[in-house]
Amino acid sequence: MPKIPEPRPTASSQRWTDLLINEMIGFHSAGLPYKVWWAQARPLDISLDLAGRSGFATVWPDLMMTEVFLSDILHRILARKGQVHVLCEPLSQAFTRSDILAGPEALINKLRLAFPETFQVHIVPTVPIEQSGWIGRWGALIGAPLSSTLVGHVPRYIAEPEELERLRARCRALAEGRATVTPEMPRRHITTGELDMMRAVIRRSGRYVDVERLPQQTSRSLLYKATDTQAGDETVVIKIILDPAWDAERVRTREAIARRLGHPNIVRIYAPETFVLDSQQSILAIVMEYMPGGSLKDELDQHGRLPLSRAIEVAIQVCHGLAYAHEQGIVHRDIKPGNILLGAHGEVKIADFNVAKIAELSGDTLPGMPLGTLDYIPPEQIERAHQATPRADIYSLGCVLFEMLAGRPPFSAQTERELAAHHLSTPPPSACVYRPEVPDPLEALIHRCLSKEPAERPSANELAQVLETTLAQLSAQGA
Repeated sequence: MPKIPEPRPTASSQRWTDLLINEMIGFHSAGLPYKVWWAQARPLDISLDLAGRSGFATVWPDLMMTEVFLSDILHRILARKGQVHVLCEPLSQAFTRSDILAGPEALINKLRLAFPETFQVHIVPTVPIEQSGWIGRWGALIGAPLSSTLVGHVPRYIAEPEELERLRARCRALAEGRATVTPEMPRRHITTGELDMMRAVIRRSGRYVDVERLPQQTSRSLLYKATDTQAGDETVVIKIILDPAWDAERVRTREAIARRLGHPNIVRIYAPETFVLDSQQSILAIVMEYMPGGSLKDELDQHGRLPLSRAIEVAIQVCHGLAYAHEQGIVHRDIKPGNILLGAHGEVKIADFNVAKIAELSGDTLPGMPLGTLDYIPPEQIERAHQATPRADIYSLGCVLFEMLAGRPPFSAQTERELAAHHLSTPPPSACVYRPEVPDPLEALIHRCLSKEPAERPSANELAQVLETTLAQLSAQGA
């Protein structure tokens, strides 16, 4: 058996890298029957950073590249008669449809088709983070999903043979239905008392007064309106971040985006804040410009669809904001009505660059991880979010423009997988079916925006010019 050094106590992704390198070296040199257990709720094909690992490259000369996909490693195990057993939660109907090879099930289905005898998938009710992991022959990492950066979930390295065997026995019992996983604690609703406590914490900082809770709270964030006494008594929105995935590195990335985006059609983002809860705990917040008109989603929820001129005016202002962001090398990747905010005097501004891509920060998104909102997601972003170009934002804006005119998004489905399949292959419907007065040139423009091929879509500047011409024609006709 090869000598397997314990991974250095560094970042979670580095621990995974070290473990897999050791496993592959041992597997390659020993030539023994090999079996691996991989437990993860949603087994994505996440890229592992192996840059600079020359020892790994010399053992596996066909993997000499800056990044190695997990599927590359699994494929080599299986190609050499190794066995891979995956424990995961049921994702969708794709587990019974092997023709669907996109999204979270892509890795699962591709390997099942290629290695039906040695690649086995075992469905369990749930795989909590603390029970996720990779259990190989000579070592295991347990306690965090692959490449996870979740705060408080650093994986535990295990090399003792007896403990490894206990882990394997538990995996076999789970696969055979003789054991149950420990269920995750149900998501707890935030109480009114806790919301009021957070308001008091914000006031206690001394900088913000007139703090009011806003209704748009989610499981990942809370919103408060306040007056910033250190910024000329400007009204701001304070977004309290509850998502543990927001680490310091992600905050720095968001700051890099915010520094570039000074435009009338983009919501201003100020420096992040840290509010102290007690002597041992603090919480991160983002401070941003307050938009009193709410969001485009609010307007659509209230009216169903918008007048032609209003819909075009909104789209034009979004185009101007996108054109500026694209010139700065930034792709939003989540254009949707909820991220389009409205001012008191007709202003329209793009908000929430949380999943935006910066051109030179190519590692900001992991390959194989879809980002965006499925009602508005471009087909290329379903599988290759890390390769999204400015034309991806145009597709999403085309979906929003369609909804403003028709009162519904262009595609609908009963499951997320079916909805993703529509974006990938179904031709866009006609807005005229839902609203006959939509002019033919505007209908044709929407179809260009919703092209499956990014190169066939207009740029943000071109789209704005065509929309301005269309608006002028409608005004001349008195529409």
